[in-house]
Amino acid sequence: MVNYVIKTENDKSYRFGNQFNYASTLFYLVEKNHFSYAPQLGIAGELYEDNYQRGQKVRGTAGDIFWGNWELR
Repeated sequence: MVNYVIKTENDKSYRFGNQFNYASTLFYLVEKNHFSYAPQLGIAGELYEDNYQRGQKVRGTAGDIFWGNWELR
């Protein structure tokens, strides 16, 4: 999954930064006689551009985050 969100200025002259998101999950299904399980491994992240107020960049509003996960079901 990948998406990009373009944000516009609101009526208070504030514009949140555009945002890029991504995620992926891999899994494998293992079936045995009386049960099955599906180990999973995933990543996800978000990248934020700077916010603007009245056309000027708001410091400290840009950033990014990365997640990783694994699971056994």
